[in-house]
Amino acid sequence: MAPSSRPAHVSGRAGVCGAGASVEAPELASETVEVPGLILTGVGAGLVLGPLSAAAMAAVPPAAVGHGGRCGHTFRQLGYALGVAVLGQVFHAGLERTAGSGLAGPLSSGHAGAVIARGAGQAHLAHQAFAHGLDLIFTVAAIFGLVAAVVVIAFVRKRTPASAATQEQKPSLASASQTS
Repeated sequence: MAPSSRPAHVSGRAGVCGAGASVEAPELASETVEVPGLILTGVGAGLVLGPLSAAAMAAVPPAAVGHGGRCGHTFRQLGYALGVAVLGQVFHAGLERTAGSGLAGPLSSGHAGAVIARGAGQAHLAHQAFAHGLDLIFTVAAIFGLVAAVVVIAFVRKRTPASAATQEQKPSLASASQTS
């Protein structure tokens, strides 16, 4: 297993993603907090993707590395789709909580300009609703990132050289019995 795909490295990098999102979660709408948080989240995501693929491929016998890579890619895509769906619902819930159900629909469906055009009070309410929705998204994303770090530590095991040698010998034993 490559050094960068060790469970501690992968979980640490997932933790960086969670930490970046948690920096953005408080209701501090200033660039001095938001930009470093986004950078930290992006760096953590960039650092975790390569080792995560390496870990998926290292978890299978050498003859099945393609399967391991495809499984890792499939679950990554599933995570993207579910992540967008879950965080979209969290954002909508934040809009509803702040602006009410009557304005949450127009705000979340691209009609924020029409809501803001109704008056200064509506503009302030729309800004508060978006800020609250984003705060909820960052809080949930931080929790997901930190839970992912813990899950990697708990469930991903380093392959020992003895288990790797045993797994490599199994295909050769099967092919030897087929030729006999």
